[in-house]
Amino acid sequence: RIELIVEDSRSSLKDAVSAFNKLVFQEKVRIVIGDIISGTTLAVAPIAEKNHVILFAPGASNPKLRDAGDYIFRNWTSDDFDGLAMAKYLMKKDVQELGLLVQKTDYTIGLAEALVKELTQPTADGSNSRRIISRQEFETNDSDLRTQLGKLKESGATNVYVSAYSPGTGLALKQAQELAYTPAWYATLTADTPECGSIAGDARNGVVFTTPTFNID
Repeated sequence: RIELIVEDSRSSLKDAVSAFNKLVFQEKVRIVIGDIISGTTLAVAPIAEKNHVILFAPGASNPKLRDAGDYIFRNWTSDDFDGLAMAKYLMKKDVQELGLLVQKTDYTIGLAEALVKELTQPTADGSNSRRIISRQEFETNDSDLRTQLGKLKESGATNVYVSAYSPGTGLALKQAQELAYTPAWYATLTADTPECGSIAGDARNGVVFTTPTFNID
């Protein structure tokens, strides 16, 4: 028999730790499923590891989780692999200059850094000329990204990678359209969510994004 006990992390580091402690020390739970957010998962992982509680995080993707401990598991591709996939696509498209718009979270920063590392990695003969010409960041609760978008536009970035959660991705695309800023957009899987679509509308058309897929072979 399995008894399900549910606590809400509210996507908050503080609330996640509080909820996890309650599950482990009050409810005496030995297996925890969640969180889906990388930051909150990393926050509770040391507690799980120290107390030998299995933590299975569906969706958490930060590369640091690989070394979080023997009791920590996930079923999602790491951000470094996701970023690598987009970097290889951009290289195939011969994109030489890229602008970045990055939300300040563990997940979104991890993705951007993995992409930048691969895209700008020096070759043996020093022939790699690809570079990041502008990197703009924003907070999760920011509702106006026009300043960051304006700086990207001023930099001359005609290719922009946005690494954000669904609302941030949708907001960036919508406000860029309002500013008549029309670079080639590249994004994470958050571009494919209903939430992003409801915010961005037709500004989402043409965005190229990465997403894990199951290959039965």
